[in-house]
Amino acid sequence: MNAFPLTLIVLLLAFVSQGAQAHTDHDKARFVAEDGVDAGKCDNRFRPCKTLSYAARQANKGDKILVAEGQYYFDNAQHAQVLNDSLLPVLGGFSREDHYQAQKPALHKTTLVNVPIYLSEALYEKGFDSITDGKAASSLQTQASSHMVLSSEVSANEACTDGTAADFPCSNIE
Repeated sequence: MNAFPLTLIVLLLAFVSQGAQAHTDHDKARFVAEDGVDAGKCDNRFRPCKTLSYAARQANKGDKILVAEGQYYFDNAQHAQVLNDSLLPVLGGFSREDHYQAQKPALHKTTLVNVPIYLSEALYEKGFDSITDGKAASSLQTQASSHMVLSSEVSANEACTDGTAADFPCSNIE
């Protein structure tokens, strides 16, 4: 008769401990920092990963990715999927100094570069600053600088004829 309660207690403890172990497989934080290393599971706040995509591959449904201050480059469609995934929240504005304890985006600037404009507002609400479409901006800058070089070369070699040089007035020029 004494064996029955003991057996019952052992069985109950076995089921309870299995449930606790199963719970530890999800609802974890994954950590990302500019100076991190893409190795391991990204679940140690003292050894964060370097990239969002690596941290997302280590994460399970129900986990969240906490991103420390710094500048991160958005360079493919996979990043858009990671940042839009409602089952895997990605949050910016954390600090390694306080071990990711509090999200303070105004104090800990977490910037994503080359973000598509349609994601910018949603990312701001998650603690990120974003620089939208940097590729297009650099392309325009390259075009403008090549135009300026071309214009200065043409203008510098034109002689003043009939009061104009390269369609510009040349009055009062010595």
